Amino acid sequence: MNAHQNDGQEKEPFERLNFCATTTKHPTNSATIRDAEKAFITMQARFALLGHSLYRTTASNGAIVFLVTKWGAVRELKNLEAVAAFFAVLGGKV
Repeated sequence: MNAHQNDGQEKEPFERLNFCATTTKHPTNSATIRDAEKAFITMQARFALLGHSLYRTTASNGAIVFLVTKWGAVRELKNLEAVAAFFAVLGGKV
């Protein structure tokens, strides 16, 4: 008998593990989160058209920090409004 054959008695490694996650949907927050995510992705695409990269990270205090980079230069921005204002300074049209 081939050692690689599975006669149904032994499950694949991922089937042996019982992954179970419980999630709670918050309808009021999910729309807000979805809108914020869409706004970020839109700005990320707009910066890409100008040759810049837009990143988002979480600071040690839990605040979200936005980073715009090009050619090794980095600009740290505190919120999406500041990101949009910097985009306008670069000559981007919203």
